[in-house]
Amino acid sequence: HRLRLRQELLHDRLAPRHLGCLRQAPRRRCGRPAEPDFVQSTTFAQFGALAVHQHPDKAKASLAEMGAVFDKRRLNLLAGLNAIPGLTCYRSQGAFYLFPNIKSFGLTSAQFADRLLEEELMAVVPGSAFGSEGYIRLSYATSDQVIAQGLERLARFCAKLKK
Repeated sequence: HRLRLRQELLHDRLAPRHLGCLRQAPRRRCGRPAEPDFVQSTTFAQFGALAVHQHPDKAKASLAEMGAVFDKRRLNLLAGLNAIPGLTCYRSQGAFYLFPNIKSFGLTSAQFADRLLEEELMAVVPGSAFGSEGYIRLSYATSDQVIAQGLERLARFCAKLKK
């Protein structure tokens, strides 16, 4: 039942509710029948877009700064994952996610995710949700402190599995 709930939550997050969904596009391409023909962005996002147009140089500088911070987090998480015996992970080229390989532990990605949640109170997304069995998805769109804590929990969990 826990996996089903996780799958339902994932489906809701990944449901096609894109900004600017074309009114003239067929309903089956835009989303569920109960959805409106368009989705309006939130007020704060509209003000953010306005600020970008009014101050493009500030926006570029801010984006470069944020990009550097996320790249540092990505590299820290990558190094931490590859330091855990039994895990291997390749450097991602974009997004905010890494997909470490967990096949050496002999569990499905759903089993791994369920046990990690129960034993270490750490939530990950099974790779099977993306057609990548044997992997889990981790986000680095969080603080350095949360990443460090997550790596500690994951290392402790993987060490228990290797015994």
